[in-house]
Amino acid sequence: MLSFCHNQLRSFVFPQLNKGVVERNRVNLPKIGLVKMRLSRPVPEGFEAKQIRVVKRASGYYALIVFQSDLDVPEVQPHGEPLGVDVGIESDLATSAGELITNPRFFVKGQHKLKSLQRQLKGRKKGSSRWLKLQKKIARHDKNSGAW
Repeated sequence: MLSFCHNQLRSFVFPQLNKGVVERNRVNLPKIGLVKMRLSRPVPEGFEAKQIRVVKRASGYYALIVFQSDLDVPEVQPHGEPLGVDVGIESDLATSAGELITNPRFFVKGQHKLKSLQRQLKGRKKGSSRWLKLQKKIARHDKNSGAW
């Protein structure tokens, strides 16, 4: 299990890797060894892992793996109808075709919930188990609301 000191390192990088870093549901980290993980998508064939960044977030630890390949990507030719987009305050999005998309205002609703959680935190004794539990809840809420 990886652990970070409180209020220090949120991430660290393994800049050089050996061959065969990802094996099924495990990742082989240099100087640490095999660590269990859940693959969110399959490893692409013909690609080689070049770098791993381990990140601590409110919802847990994540391994971000950078892959490299020698494939040449063909140039994409422009096609279809050009489209102009304007971002505003009243309508969130306006296209050159005349389509208006309203602002969903989910951020404002999230702010009310965050304010309530922070008000609850104020009454807790700093460092107590209930204070820590509420801190984690606030961190997860910030991540999910897009404010983080």
